[in-house]
Amino acid sequence: LRSATNAAASGDVPRAVAQLRRVSKALGQMQVDPDLVCRANERLAFYLLQLEMETEAAAAARAAIDALPPEPPTWERARAMATYANVLLLYPDNERTREQAECALQAARAAEAPWVEADALVTLGQVSERIGHIEEMLEQFAAAHRQAGQAGVLGVELRAAFQLARVLLE
Repeated sequence: LRSATNAAASGDVPRAVAQLRRVSKALGQMQVDPDLVCRANERLAFYLLQLEMETEAAAAARAAIDALPPEPPTWERARAMATYANVLLLYPDNERTREQAECALQAARAAEAPWVEADALVTLGQVSERIGHIEEMLEQFAAAHRQAGQAGVLGVELRAAFQLARVLLE
């Protein structure tokens, strides 16, 4: 998992995907910590999303969510839910995407994971933009940017900053 995230961080997302596919397959054949199964599949979904492989990304995100029960709330499951909502942005069903992002937001709050909450807010902002709720979108992007900054998670902060700057520029 660490090797794959390092490969992705260095810009080699296809290598990260290949490594995580092998990891996910191996984990499926063993009885291991379900947190690890969730994390590996969530990262696989995230990287597949970057490669625009939406069908595989959706399946990996669902596998990540299914690896952990809803109780007790965990940041890992909440992040998997937020990643799944992000994958759903590739599809035209805004209501389904909104519902998934709201579920991720609630799961992140329950798990006390503000960076995941911020990520879900960015996705909600993107849905709000699609359906023409501009004021709501601006509030969601701004709140996500503040929250991610306070949490100190650069990737989510940059995602929120990009979306906020993009819409303000437009």
